[in-house]
Amino acid sequence: MPQKTNNKIIYGVVILVAILTSIIVFVLINPTNNSKIGDIKDRFLPFGNPPSAGNNPFVPTPDDTETPDDAPFVIQKMRRLVDAPVAGASFFTDDMGQISIRYAEQKNGDVYDYSLSNGVSRQILRQNLPGVHNVLWNNNGENAVFRFLKTVGNQDTIKTYALFFEEIAPGEDAIFEGRWLPDELPEVIVSPISEKVAYLQKNKKGDSFIWLEEIKEDQNMEGDQNREQIFASPFSEWLLEQPTEALLTLATKPSYNLDGYLYFVDIASKTTTKILGNKKGLMALTSPDATKILYAESAKNSYELILYNVETKKETALGIKAFPEKCVWSVGNSNLLYCAVSNLTNNKNMPDEWYQGGVSFSDDIWLINTETGKIGLLARTADFDFEGQGIDVIKPFLSPDNSLLLFTNKKDGTLWLLELETIENAGL
Repeated sequence: MPQKTNNKIIYGVVILVAILTSIIVFVLINPTNNSKIGDIKDRFLPFGNPPSAGNNPFVPTPDDTETPDDAPFVIQKMRRLVDAPVAGASFFTDDMGQISIRYAEQKNGDVYDYSLSNGVSRQILRQNLPGVHNVLWNNNGENAVFRFLKTVGNQDTIKTYALFFEEIAPGEDAIFEGRWLPDELPEVIVSPISEKVAYLQKNKKGDSFIWLEEIKEDQNMEGDQNREQIFASPFSEWLLEQPTEALLTLATKPSYNLDGYLYFVDIASKTTTKILGNKKGLMALTSPDATKILYAESAKNSYELILYNVETKKETALGIKAFPEKCVWSVGNSNLLYCAVSNLTNNKNMPDEWYQGGVSFSDDIWLINTETGKIGLLARTADFDFEGQGIDVIKPFLSPDNSLLLFTNKKDGTLWLLELETIENAGL
């Protein structure tokens, strides 16, 4: 056989192999997706590079999570908004009347506004607060409290800085008023509506005091005139919430082997009322109208969600296991809950191990109608994570119109968004 003919045959075989290889690679990278969430091209994938798995602790799979046969599945859109770790975020309405997102980065506390219409972040405030641990916002993103550790020598001090945005003009840096709160505050919350913060302060004896203070300091007042004491206790390990302007909730820090308690504190009268107690590992979330409480306890390692009616004292099991702090109440409707549901099967010492980072989860997002008893699976976070490890949801909250769910991935601090269907479309 002539040499030229041999060369042609060899070239032909090489080309054929290359074509077949390309087809195989294309199929492997772009598999046909017949899952419930629809075609992969219809998804909103996270922006940026996929997060590194690093030294992630054991991540339970969602396979053991029980899904009722009649639970409807609704097509959703989920995406990662910010690659860098975020300390806290909030929804707000921009000058065009559009819902946008305001967030602060952990690295140095810089604040950005994120436009949902074009996916662009604009820095509005540059700060020099390295290692910001947490940023708390009010409901409209105008007030914020920055929490971080400041190290001097070998001493770490918890610092707390509160600010109020006075003006944010398009394309310009924000004009704000800020002030330092006392050092070493173990707990701080921001009022959902007003320009106030509530915080827990301890004395050298270990007694605790709750103060309510204006973020915008009145220059005509001195010392404690800017703040008001509304609670005192010899016990200091409290968690604070403010579901309404008139009410604070006080809960013991949850631990699997300790009895938990929940109290209501009336701000005007400064009276304290016990609501729940003697529940191991109690975790609780009060509705925005303070008429209902979602709680769970570590009894029998269950953490089954229970709905408690404050007025009637009636308890209703919701038939699903989750941590209440992974849930959020619907805006304007205390019958609806959005929850990130973890695989809590055969996990002892909860929630301690989760808080300490010994275990993390791959959550599913559920919608619960507490009035009808119906539940619907909205999304599996593992379907939207490049590495398929799923998202360990913390700090969930809703947009004012209940169309968007914003949350943070506990594993890496990234910020995520889930677009929600209407309740009617969800069949609930």
